[in-house]
Amino acid sequence: MVTLDWSNQIVDDIDNIAEYLSQYSKPLAETFVEKIFEKADLLRNFPEMGRMVPEVESPKVRELIYKQYRIVYQIVSNNRIRMLTVYHSAHPLSLNSLFS
Repeated sequence: MVTLDWSNQIVDDIDNIAEYLSQYSKPLAETFVEKIFEKADLLRNFPEMGRMVPEVESPKVRELIYKQYRIVYQIVSNNRIRMLTVYHSAHPLSLNSLFS
């Protein structure tokens, strides 16, 4: 089975988005966090299910979409995926933050 390795960046992103959403609705924030983890868990069986990230020229860097959020990950090996970042699609992707 594929191991999901969560970067500090994506953990911070999830926390920040959930904190923002909780200002409006705690259940909405909780659902957001649950759905992000549910989407990521799908990668354990289907690592290449996400589309390639257009801003990155690598078939190993992919993304899943949840509502208006992009969940970016990197296929490191056949049994390891690095979860990189999650952010609102209205904002540009910061390539510098992906691999730091």
